Amino acid sequence: MYLISKILFSNYLFLVPLFGIAFIAAWQDFKYGKIRNKWIKIGFLWGLTIFGLFILWNSFFWLMGYLKIGSYSVLVLKLSYLGEIALNTTLAFAVGFLMWHWNVWSAGDAKLFTLFAFLLPLKFYSKTYLSYFPSFALLLNIFTVALGVFLITLIYTFVQGIFTRKKTSLKEKKRIAPRKELKQKTLSIIKEILGIIVIFFVIVSFFGILFKSQAGKSLTYFFTVILGLERWTLFIIILGAFILLMRFLQKIKKIFYIIAAILLLWLLYKWVSLGQSPITAVKPMLGTTSIIVFGAFAFRKMFDWYLKKKEIQKVKPEELKEGMRLTEETINKLKGKDKKLFKESIGKICPDGLNKEQIIPLKKLAKKIKMAVLEIYTPSPFAIWMLIGLIVTILLKGAIIQPLLQ
Repeated sequence: MYLISKILFSNYLFLVPLFGIAFIAAWQDFKYGKIRNKWIKIGFLWGLTIFGLFILWNSFFWLMGYLKIGSYSVLVLKLSYLGEIALNTTLAFAVGFLMWHWNVWSAGDAKLFTLFAFLLPLKFYSKTYLSYFPSFALLLNIFTVALGVFLITLIYTFVQGIFTRKKTSLKEKKRIAPRKELKQKTLSIIKEILGIIVIFFVIVSFFGILFKSQAGKSLTYFFTVILGLERWTLFIIILGAFILLMRFLQKIKKIFYIIAAILLLWLLYKWVSLGQSPITAVKPMLGTTSIIVFGAFAFRKMFDWYLKKKEIQKVKPEELKEGMRLTEETINKLKGKDKKLFKESIGKICPDGLNKEQIIPLKKLAKKIKMAVLEIYTPSPFAIWMLIGLIVTILLKGAIIQPLLQ
């Protein structure tokens, strides 16, 4: 599984350039809001060069051993290790691409994570070694650190807001929101809550039926016994695939609600024909799924509140620059006014922010629909949390949440 320690300084050949690039990327992300591709290329070129030298070393002494004029004991690299590195890097790239596609992080962050997975020796995942994708521990640490800092900042902001809140004037106290606006907000909240309940029901029913069925047992056996994955890994994989499916189905709301109705009828059928209570069928998934669904809902609400409070700026259309990230609310307003024009002239807005080609048509669109102010997100240097997550992974040789995974 690991590089053979015949060359004592082999880990430093990877760790020194890895930390160098990680620090440079964090600084550039903080200073300029962008990670330059040249450092990513240098990192991959360095790693490929070192692995190439190890392969040449192995080939030379393998030939010496084959000719019986040397010893195989000086081989420093197992071919299986190269296979694990290649697979781990490929999966890291796939995960990074999906995170970029889902607007979780920028393309630079995705490339940097792939480089981390490529250069970090596998021995530093020893306490949370996930088969095929050991860098999942690094991914967990990055987001655990980022989430921890966010929660601390959120609590501080909330407490600060309570103690620094100014007393409202009598005019503000007497001011009453228009009935139409109040009605719209109430309906929006009710609709959102109902949507969450339906999502919760679909997830619980799906997993409850799946894991109690023969297909679910066969699936579990295949992943845990044949492929050697841990059960919690299997749950994450299936949950991720299911969330992808649900995101697609929610775009076609009729199909989504038809599936929810079919699941409900299936549980009622089980109840009537077999006397099996619907709660019994889905009970194993109630606790875990409720934490995931309602926890995610509460977190999203807190996240939105924090963004509006601290992480959103207002700019005039003429002040737009390359790399600025429009808020979802602003994008929806622009699309709502002229969806066809938005699609033709601007297209998809990536998590990296606006590009040069989008700025001019965006200014024209804002002027046409008379939007005097646009909201953008304050730049957030995520590479810093990636650097801290890397350091944590090396020190712990695994994930921070390792006790929860056992």
